[in-house]
Amino acid sequence: MHIATHETGHILALKHCTAFACNMNGANSVSETDRHPLHFCPICLRKLLWNTGANPNAYLSELETFFTSQSLDNESTSYNTARQHLTP
Repeated sequence: MHIATHETGHILALKHCTAFACNMNGANSVSETDRHPLHFCPICLRKLLWNTGANPNAYLSELETFFTSQSLDNESTSYNTARQHLTP
């Protein structure tokens, strides 16, 4: 899942991230990739939302629901926090 979501980020014009621990961090091995989070950092998330024109509340709510259903609590919490900060 890490590689697919990372490469999809590239398709959506995101470059490698060096600002935070982020799905868009570069990696030199699968084990290094697996240590990166599945979520995007605040900077990459803003770029992704701007590039796609996605509604932040709907997009983040759907991601939170998906990660909750998969028992990926760290990612679910990350998208919940992002939604609270990015939506009124």
